[in-house]
Amino acid sequence: MAPIKGVIFDCDGVLFESRQANLAYYNDILAFFGEEPISEADRERADL
Repeated sequence: MAPIKGVIFDCDGVLFESRQANLAYYNDILAFFGEEPISEADRERADL
């Protein structure tokens, strides 16, 4: 059996809080396609 070379963690809230970074990323993608950013109501509903 090969030795373990690494471990991957779910980083959302485990190692760091990535919610704001994810929201900025999604909004950048939406802006690239000429769409409106995610609204506060949608953000809360999707728990982003």
